[in-house]
Amino acid sequence: MRKQQRLKNGGQDPPAELGSIFQPCQHLGHANKENVPTASGEGNQKTEWEDEATKDLADARCSILAVQEEKASLLALTKQSGLREYTFDRVFGERAEQADIFAGSARRLVMEFLNGTSASIICYGQTASGKTHTMFGPPQKGLATTSAELQGLVPRTCAEVLRTVEIWRQRGIEVHLSASYVELFGSEVSDLLRDGQVVGQGRQGRYAAVRATDRVGHRYVLDGHTEYHIESLEEVYELLQHGEVAKRRAATAMNERSTRAHTVFVLSLSVQRRQRLSCEGDLQLPARRSRFYFADLGGSEQLAKSKVESAKAPVTVVGGEEQSRISWQEFYLHRQRLQETMNINKGLFSLKRVIEVLHRRSRMAAEGVPSHALPYVPYQDSKLTMLLQEALGGSARTLIITTATMDPAHAEESLQTLRFAETCAQVQKRREADQAASITVALEKIEQDIKILQSEIARKERWETRLLRRRDLDTVAGEFG
Repeated sequence: MRKQQRLKNGGQDPPAELGSIFQPCQHLGHANKENVPTASGEGNQKTEWEDEATKDLADARCSILAVQEEKASLLALTKQSGLREYTFDRVFGERAEQADIFAGSARRLVMEFLNGTSASIICYGQTASGKTHTMFGPPQKGLATTSAELQGLVPRTCAEVLRTVEIWRQRGIEVHLSASYVELFGSEVSDLLRDGQVVGQGRQGRYAAVRATDRVGHRYVLDGHTEYHIESLEEVYELLQHGEVAKRRAATAMNERSTRAHTVFVLSLSVQRRQRLSCEGDLQLPARRSRFYFADLGGSEQLAKSKVESAKAPVTVVGGEEQSRISWQEFYLHRQRLQETMNINKGLFSLKRVIEVLHRRSRMAAEGVPSHALPYVPYQDSKLTMLLQEALGGSARTLIITTATMDPAHAEESLQTLRFAETCAQVQKRREADQAASITVALEKIEQDIKILQSEIARKERWETRLLRRRDLDTVAGEFG
């Protein structure tokens, strides 16, 4: 697994010779000012959140001091070890353009995806650090009207894939491209392309033969019931916009448009080729299938900073009398924000556990520990890790983009993000080439050639009867008369 650092968005794929599959990249940027509440009064009046942020800044004991993009590293001050340098494969600064991020991270994964290898990009970081902007672009009312320079990784990848698909179809290659867009909220998986309809539950009998743990996992979500066939980039824009409207969003003290769940956009590609043989007839090769996962994880956040924990009881008793604090509607709204944050953090915690176990397995495998003695990877802990199992533990090429802010008030969260990216960078997956398809193709071709040769032999083969007469000459009797 390779490391990459981005200051607001970014990532890059590891060289093939390294055999690296994971590749975190860290993006560091200033706090999103658009998402920070500001005082509405006059003069120097500040909100309660701004006062606490100033206090956090004064009490900060850790911070990110310097960033060097050319060296792909940054210098941080931590409470435990003092000054420490973090090195990644790539670091993108806050001035990096979306095109730079795509060229430095996703373009090579697009090539892998088109060549039949599944790929995934997982974006992780603190809330309001720029994850959704990196994935999709600015929050506007129509991706089709968004400037090309501002579009994120998903629309750029779709445009690249569709251009290649069009060329293939002109050459007579059968191609099927579809998209899924789901949201994970706790144990629920919702289809954003069907107005948030919960999938995997309430469908009696349809999946009776499927294990219960798989009905809402990736075997169910990506089995075709949530897929939409796409032919053009305009259709992709429509799907993304439809999913954007259906997302769970709410305003918190950290982000006024905070995504309150994890979202995963998936491209599924099936390519059917035919190989022309030397003789009559074509050999239909096995379909080549691959998936491209784009996981926009909900932002990790502290309850104290996001203010979702400050739900007070609607009434309090003072001097034996009940006094109203907030309405019941406000109370339940606070509780809803709290539950959303807990669900987000639970999924992120499960993801961290999976990454840590994968790291431990990599280290033990390098030490020669047999495969049966390696620790179990807890993919079943959450629907998020179940859905991303193929990306995390399979043969898929995986890029992890971590986003962070250089604001000292959030330095602790940024350093936690750095440590997570560092752990991801130490995970090594041995990419197992799927040779079954190529072996099957070779055997089928040999069998086809044998049949053709046998037919040629049968066509040219014929029975011939030849009569040979031998005449013996008595030369001895002739000489002696």
